[in-house]
Amino acid sequence: NMLKELITNYDVIEDLKGKLESSVCLRERKNILLKAIKLYEEKEFEIFNNILPIQIEGMFADFLMDTTIFSRFKNMNIYANAVLKEKIKHLQEVESNIYPEVVEYFMYYFNNIIRNRIAHGRYYGNTEDKQDEIFSRELILDMSLLVHMLSRNSETEKMYRFIEGCHVHYKRLGDSLHESPYFSILFSYMIGETLICDYDMVENYKPIQVAYWLINPYYEKIYEQVGDKKNLLELREIFLSKDFWNYVLNKLNDIITKNSCYENINIEFKSVVKGLFKCGISEDVKTILKKVYSLLTKIFEKQKVPK
Repeated sequence: NMLKELITNYDVIEDLKGKLESSVCLRERKNILLKAIKLYEEKEFEIFNNILPIQIEGMFADFLMDTTIFSRFKNMNIYANAVLKEKIKHLQEVESNIYPEVVEYFMYYFNNIIRNRIAHGRYYGNTEDKQDEIFSRELILDMSLLVHMLSRNSETEKMYRFIEGCHVHYKRLGDSLHESPYFSILFSYMIGETLICDYDMVENYKPIQVAYWLINPYYEKIYEQVGDKKNLLELREIFLSKDFWNYVLNKLNDIITKNSCYENINIEFKSVVKGLFKCGISEDVKTILKKVYSLLTKIFEKQKVPK
């Protein structure tokens, strides 16, 4: 009764469905998870209990794959055969922001008492139907916690929020500025200056990470499955434009002239500029990028000067 009241009062099922429908990290798994929830709603608890624990392990696999995208550009088979406990350990190692309570609960209790029992075919249901219902309600809450954590911390979710956020928030500034409203925000992300503050996180995105979100085909394929590809292409066009890099050049010249704020520029920005030469940009943009690269070299030399 306590579990039922909790799930009802917090509208857990509808919240869970909504998060799954919009999930980026779980985009390929959401249909089977939604079908599992339907079994729960139809009180097919024995079947639901046999399906969901294995899908929960799959959710950890999705989270690990999402978190290690950069690593897998060099080794696509990384962590491919890890079991549940190993997946959780790897998620701790790669700084995925996995919740401590998730580690403690799923690595030990869930893995040993629930996952292993289901995976090895040792769950047949209970002679008392009420026990199956209790188990189902506990599993629903387990899944709800994981879906929420992935919606907040997976890299592809952050990519989606970044691209959509640019269109929702910064496009409104267009009429009040003489230049593209995106120039200042993209520059801020490239130098590592933007601080992302939300109710559950305070962090910076790495410049090279943002650049990959904008131009790498792997991320593009993910984004077009869940969002309007036009939004991504518009941002990419701006990011690779002559006008934007002229803006960057002027900003860096201003920093050098005033001899201020150079210590705040992330050294990854130089790697981003170097990598862009391989991205099919125009000769005009290449000319500007060479000047930008030269200014960044001077700025990073200043950073090495002891105060």
